[in-house]
Amino acid sequence: MHQTLSGFASILLLLAFGLHNAEAAVAPDAWDRAEAAYRDQDYARAAALYDSLAQSDPQQALAWYNLGNCHYRLKNIGSAIWSYRKAQILRPSDPDIAHNVQRARALAVDQLVPLRQGWLERQMRWLFERLGPLEYAGITGLTSLLLGIGIALWGWERRRWGLRLIALGALFGGLTGMGALFDRSWTASNRTGVMIAARTDVRTEPAPDAPIGFVLHEGTEFRLVDRTDTWWALRLEDGKVGWIPRETAQLL
Repeated sequence: MHQTLSGFASILLLLAFGLHNAEAAVAPDAWDRAEAAYRDQDYARAAALYDSLAQSDPQQALAWYNLGNCHYRLKNIGSAIWSYRKAQILRPSDPDIAHNVQRARALAVDQLVPLRQGWLERQMRWLFERLGPLEYAGITGLTSLLLGIGIALWGWERRRWGLRLIALGALFGGLTGMGALFDRSWTASNRTGVMIAARTDVRTEPAPDAPIGFVLHEGTEFRLVDRTDTWWALRLEDGKVGWIPRETAQLL
């Protein structure tokens, strides 16, 4: 049974160190070239290199973050916000990413006043905006630890405590699974995006000759509510809705 506990501890250590070092281990030459270009203030080349790294592995939060820094330096505010938000989805608790998101948002032309949300919607958004892959991995690791210790205690004839820990681990596991399913459903039904084009006429219908409802500028964030092959219907925080050509924005 001591071997069982040692095995679980080894797995948790591997998970912790593996998650911490995974990004640094990918394509070191490409990272070196991107960092060198950034240090040389060749932000356009650095952006191209970081974009290649991010596209090759979309789970690379650091690549998206550095790409955002490049676009910020290039004054591409829409692309900077989009890149920072891509990083923030993966690392929702990172204070540096949160700081840069707010700094870039402050430069957006369209400063919207959001409508008041319902209590449940506010709580759901608060929760899911703070749960990323690392958070789910940590909860999974805790669940494994509780189950492992519970099984070991059961084997050591300390069945009362073993049963408690097994039940607690099963509860954590069940809540994590339910949370992941709700998270996926919430994200799918609340797909968001960022305006990339410097200026876009938002139309009342998905047609180039439809009346213009209002104008948006790069960096404005929106929720996707409908789409066609070439047009996206959006809803803004202030309640406005309209249609934009899909090439003027990028989805998260």
